[in-house]
Amino acid sequence: MSHAILIGESSQLNISNMVNADAATALASAYNDWLVTTWLSFDSRLLGSAFAATQDPIAAAREIDRIGSHPQIIQIALGSGARMPYGQRFFYPIFEAAERNNLAIAIHPFTEGSLIANPPTAAGYPSHYIEYHTCITGSIQAHLASLVFEGVFERFPRLRVVIVEAGVAWIAPFVWRMDREWKSLRIEVPWVKRRPSEYVNEHVRFTTQPLDEPDNPDHLVQIIGMLSSPELLMFSSDYPHWDFDNPERVLERFPDDVQDQIFFENAQRFYQL
Repeated sequence: MSHAILIGESSQLNISNMVNADAATALASAYNDWLVTTWLSFDSRLLGSAFAATQDPIAAAREIDRIGSHPQIIQIALGSGARMPYGQRFFYPIFEAAERNNLAIAIHPFTEGSLIANPPTAAGYPSHYIEYHTCITGSIQAHLASLVFEGVFERFPRLRVVIVEAGVAWIAPFVWRMDREWKSLRIEVPWVKRRPSEYVNEHVRFTTQPLDEPDNPDHLVQIIGMLSSPELLMFSSDYPHWDFDNPERVLERFPDDVQDQIFFENAQRFYQL
């Protein structure tokens, strides 16, 4: 292993759902210092995801500038539970600071429904965790559409976004849908100068965990083949969670060259390692 990228638990990502923006900003800064002191100093192969409190984007940008110069910090982690989709201009200072510091933005689900965040599903609050966990891709899709259609990638042409732990089977049909809608409705968003799929291919990557598991494993290979390129996927283990993906098993049906891309080459290029 040459590198491992650390992403904090969703409980820490809930920083951005706190009512008190000042407390959230201070807690994000404290977490980032703890990450550097406790983990990144332990092994130079460990790379970190810093937190930013999105309630106050100006303060978040200052924190990104403060921590972003550390050579082992390579991205800013945001929870997908938010008061509005991330493409809206309220969040521009965060993206500007990330671009300025050459850091990716990682969006991680499972903070929906907490404190001031949006409900966990578009229909409201479910009764059981199994419903919540099944429907979690909805907010991720909303953020992705917002980033594309609000013109974030035109405004910040060097911005890189990683969608973490949201599955992969939905990606191709959702991107097809964005392309279709853009063809008929692009008069509404003239700043979106290219097909949405082109922005996704250039600026966005998705992690493999959790991989959807059809009864016929070959169907998963077909679903991955529907993506514009296997370059869109980067391996993630979700270790040490009980349902983590074992790298010795998770991609065993894929050709060796595709495994090499997903296991390390795509991340190596995307994070400029």
